[in-house]
Amino acid sequence: MDKENTHRQSSELEEKNEERELSYHKFNESQREQAVLKRLQQGEIVAQICDAGTPGISDPGMELVKLCVDENIPVIPIPGPSAFVAALSASGLATDEFTFVGFLPKHAGSRKEVDCICKGSSNIDILCSSS
Repeated sequence: MDKENTHRQSSELEEKNEERELSYHKFNESQREQAVLKRLQQGEIVAQICDAGTPGISDPGMELVKLCVDENIPVIPIPGPSAFVAALSASGLATDEFTFVGFLPKHAGSRKEVDCICKGSSNIDILCSSS
């Protein structure tokens, strides 16, 4: 279990697996990535949790997810209230800057306007669609 703060995060599940607990935060992330990747390649299941929010979105984890995606190791997010954040956190894409554009307009002309806005962006643009 990779935890951003090993002193604050605990649960019944974690108490059963304390010997496998590993601190993983912004100050040691680059040193821990290869160790975690090796465990995953050996078939272990690793859960990454953070203090608040979603691992990899303004929290440690983005580089580890990128490594996993490159190695074809499945990354399974546990979604919270926002589906796009769960998808982004497991995508392997850079998550340090992104723009939530919103829902696409239903009319083709308005969609072209959104397309023009997004083409000029260097960030990841997130658009939603509804039927």
